[in-house]
Amino acid sequence: MRSASILALTGGGIMARFTTRVLEDLQAQRNAATGANNPDAPLREAFDLMAGTSAGALCVGGLVAGRSPADLSRIFDEHGPRIFPPGNLWRSIRWAVTTKYDPRPLWLAVDAALDGRNPRLGELPYRVAFPAVDESEGRPIVLTNADPLYLEVFLRDAVLASAAAPTYFPAHRIEALGRRYVDGGLFANAPDLAALTIARSLFRDLGLEDMHLLSIGTTTTSSRSPFKEGHTGAQGLISWATLPPARLLKLTMRSQVDHAMELLPKLQLADFIRIDARLDTVKGKHLELDNASAEAMKTLIDAGGEAIATLSAAEQARLIMILGRRRAAPV
Repeated sequence: MRSASILALTGGGIMARFTTRVLEDLQAQRNAATGANNPDAPLREAFDLMAGTSAGALCVGGLVAGRSPADLSRIFDEHGPRIFPPGNLWRSIRWAVTTKYDPRPLWLAVDAALDGRNPRLGELPYRVAFPAVDESEGRPIVLTNADPLYLEVFLRDAVLASAAAPTYFPAHRIEALGRRYVDGGLFANAPDLAALTIARSLFRDLGLEDMHLLSIGTTTTSSRSPFKEGHTGAQGLISWATLPPARLLKLTMRSQVDHAMELLPKLQLADFIRIDARLDTVKGKHLELDNASAEAMKTLIDAGGEAIATLSAAEQARLIMILGRRRAAPV
């Protein structure tokens, strides 16, 4: 084996609708490179390892289960507004003492993405990785079939554990491990660095210079403070939690992504291609991980449809090369 390719999907709630739109274009490019009727045409066949956090975990789970990117887009369109219904005063009050959303619509969305399948990680013919936080023990983990500890974990449990955003959804218990888990976005919202570490353990004959990493974000929005210069800034629990709501959680997730994106170009990988969009300048469209309004969804879809075109000509050529690859032998 001379090189390995990795797909890393950032978390971001409903903002992963951007991701699914990008994946649709990537699938079209792979079809062009391999032939749409080729059994190797599905996008999953291009990658030796697929990693996803939170909503990115749902996308990876769907790809593994045989869902196409177009299927995933339809699932987000159908289930997104049910997972994240419009806000109201009662929900805001209730959020102070319990999770903001009922987890059952999320469960149904994951079931739809997996198309009724629920294999154990050890039964998958694809290498996968899903960051999560062991809330019971208070430590980060990566649920992956590269680690014998997690081979008995069901795919559905791995996805739901990675997607259990604190305060938005309750922790997800994995019976096979006897633990509760919450969103991996707390430490690896961009799972790229975790995926690279796993790839190095899987392919010991390869160096970083042999790794092709395709990273897809969920758009970048401002994380700046709501307080003006001269203000002391957020201090107590109320200001950190409510100005704006869940600011500390979102700042944690955003900071990890930004830090990872600063480090990755310095690692001298064979390829590091990041597909993302900055949407701060989209006037009048308030984007949040739980804003599933028609306007927000359209903004994400439109941005996803334009994202590949923003890459340089050299990056687009390298992208086509990555998409034309065939993964190594199954696990």
